[in-house]
Amino acid sequence: MHIIVKVNGSKKEYSGWKSVDISKSVENICGTFSLTVINSWADENEIPRIKAGDLVEIYVSTDDKKAQHIIMTGYVDIETPGFNNNGSFLNISGRDVTCDLVDCSVSVPLYSGEVASFNRKKVTPIELIAELIDPFMYDPSTKKGKVGLAYSEDVSKLKPYEEHKIGIDSKIGDEIKKISNRFGFLAYTDESGNLVLTTQTRLDSRVVLEEGVNLISASKSYDMSRDYSQIEIFSQMGDSGSKEDTGKKNTDSVDYDKNFPRYRPLNVIHTTDTDTASTQNKAKWIKKSITSSSTEINVDVFGWTSTSGEPYQVNTAITCKIPSIGVDLSYSFMIKELSLKMSESGQITSMVLVDKDVYNPKGNVVKEDEAKKTGSYAVTVANEAHDRNLNAKANQ
Repeated sequence: MHIIVKVNGSKKEYSGWKSVDISKSVENICGTFSLTVINSWADENEIPRIKAGDLVEIYVSTDDKKAQHIIMTGYVDIETPGFNNNGSFLNISGRDVTCDLVDCSVSVPLYSGEVASFNRKKVTPIELIAELIDPFMYDPSTKKGKVGLAYSEDVSKLKPYEEHKIGIDSKIGDEIKKISNRFGFLAYTDESGNLVLTTQTRLDSRVVLEEGVNLISASKSYDMSRDYSQIEIFSQMGDSGSKEDTGKKNTDSVDYDKNFPRYRPLNVIHTTDTDTASTQNKAKWIKKSITSSSTEINVDVFGWTSTSGEPYQVNTAITCKIPSIGVDLSYSFMIKELSLKMSESGQITSMVLVDKDVYNPKGNVVKEDEAKKTGSYAVTVANEAHDRNLNAKANQ
């Protein structure tokens, strides 16, 4: 396997990269890449100047080039040409095309309102996010814009909320994270530059990480700072739904862990439902998510692709058999973070695994075969996924 880079839509392929580090996380809107080539490409007199600002498509390719899988579409942030004892070199580093959403402020001319902030009322999360990213979105008619938007059906059905206030100095990415955290869905970028909004995790039964087979190393950590003895939920609008009831305590929304060694309370404002039953369920979901997030498994595996032949992807539920750290095949873990790396030591993928319920407390895990029938989720699987999952403008 090796890395191929295409620049600014050209079909020319640049390979021969000697150092590779490509990283993604479900907690970050955009991923990062860093690639280094030493000496010039074989058919060039000198290293081509891939420049900061260039659009790059990064592929994992088999050595015979019969199979190529795109893994990132991004912009070069930094170009670093130079030389050392090994000869001339070029390093390029950058991020997904959604980096502009992370770096840039909201487009104030779209709105009217206060000088320091503006309000959006009676809008769904999808409507608001689509409006915020619209200046950067891909337009098939003009071929301008590079950011696409993909979302699962359940996210598209979220109800409008009363008001969302945005400061004119707010970064678009910060607002997206506020919205996704408020309504409980993931926001990250897929391999083709689409901003993915989903509550669902893809289950790939073909991916098994097994001690003594494909694992280089593994460790499991428990972080008590992420765990609590009780979680208490407060309704933002209160049971009556009036603004005067904001922060009203719902007495049925306390979830206790009687076995926790010491007193550690956490209060959470629930902003989407106000009735007692939904608030109580929310407390259980949050407790489950927080408890699960306190345990992480760090693994290194040989190569960049699973037994399916496809590169590993974040937000994928996989099975593990690592008896040395007490993990067997009876449970699935979700890939929270991953890094595809290459150095003198070879090609490896480093992953951070968490309980599949950490970001998905409702248990919305969709098997690949079911997804092909229903088209009900948006995930980073392959280009064909976009044809069945996207409900808005997206890159193909």
